Amino acid sequence: MLLLRSEAHVRERWACHRSLRAALDPRKAEAVFLSAPAEQRLEAWAWLEEEALAGRAWAQYSAGALLRQGIPGVTGSDNDSANAWIAAAASQGLPEAQYSLAAASLEAAREQQGGNDADGRFKDKLLLACSRNLHLAAPQGHTLAQYLLGMCYLRGEGVAKDPHTACQWLLEAAKM
Repeated sequence: MLLLRSEAHVRERWACHRSLRAALDPRKAEAVFLSAPAEQRLEAWAWLEEEALAGRAWAQYSAGALLRQGIPGVTGSDNDSANAWIAAAASQGLPEAQYSLAAASLEAAREQQGGNDADGRFKDKLLLACSRNLHLAAPQGHTLAQYLLGMCYLRGEGVAKDPHTACQWLLEAAKM
């Protein structure tokens, strides 16, 4: 009986790791990770962190996204580490990470009441960071980045207000 439980446990652990390895799409890796039984999350986190340290962009992004929200049974929320992992993935060209950084910059800019400086330079820096990352992710076919870039052009956030370019990006996003 003990042997059967051990075999089942090994099969279950292997299935968890196989699912994580199969979830190369960063949008799926988080869901697969969080669906793992609590006792396996620590082991799965160690594997994911190893992959991220090895420079795999999807693992870096997934590690960052998980750290932003905290990992039940593993660690609490850590925004500094999360942003570092996501930035590492974005620097490798991962559109999900680029979009994530852009959305975070835009949210922070919208929360600014005129910025840290008298002339709002901090808010402008955030909007430029948002625009830069959206211009990297949108041409790669990231639908949300295309939509958000279109809305930025429509509102003039981080880019010059341009209804024509806004329509182009919004139509591109609608194709998906």
